[in-house]
Amino acid sequence: MLVGRTTHTETYEISVKKGSYSSNHIHKDKANLFWVQKGRLFIILYGKSPSLIEIPALSAFWVNPGVEHRFFAPEDTTALEVYMTPPSKKIKWNDIERLDEGGVLCPPEDYSTLLMNRAMNV
Repeated sequence: MLVGRTTHTETYEISVKKGSYSSNHIHKDKANLFWVQKGRLFIILYGKSPSLIEIPALSAFWVNPGVEHRFFAPEDTTALEVYMTPPSKKIKWNDIERLDEGGVLCPPEDYSTLLMNRAMNV
């Protein structure tokens, strides 16, 4: 749900059900800030060495533009997702290149498959 928007920012409140994950994607110009209000969120950063970042409740994590990533919720989670661009660029809602689709893991604790597989064809 959209919470607010300016020329250079967009803020959404997201509710992610246990076991759900986003698409693997890249934002060309937008930085992404995840601030977890309730629950836990994992951010998977892909690259030469994929890494898994845990964001507990009342904590935040920043993903720079151009970084291939996805998020996963090991439990029901509520978070703010804030997109930001530098002053020289305006927010574009379609600044996203999706490399696969999101979904739900079964069992939800098996997030290692997300870390190992860049493209989840689920």
